[in-house]
Amino acid sequence: MNSPSTPSRRVVGEKLSASPDGPTPALLTTAQAAKWFGVHPKTILRLRRRHGLPCVTIGGALRFPLAQVTRWLNLRREGQ
Repeated sequence: MNSPSTPSRRVVGEKLSASPDGPTPALLTTAQAAKWFGVHPKTILRLRRRHGLPCVTIGGALRFPLAQVTRWLNLRREGQ
């Protein structure tokens, strides 16, 4: 019998890798970024405002470029 796979929970500070659930979009919505990091969406907005989490505005909506967010997180983890 095959057991259903359970999605893995990502921990803030963990190196990011491809999602086991399929391809990850290059631009994440606030909700997607929050799910990716395992935090509340308000935390993502707070990180953007207070700590410079990289984002772009497209048509009035915030999007978080995964490559830049990953680099930002890795630099913060290393203390630079």
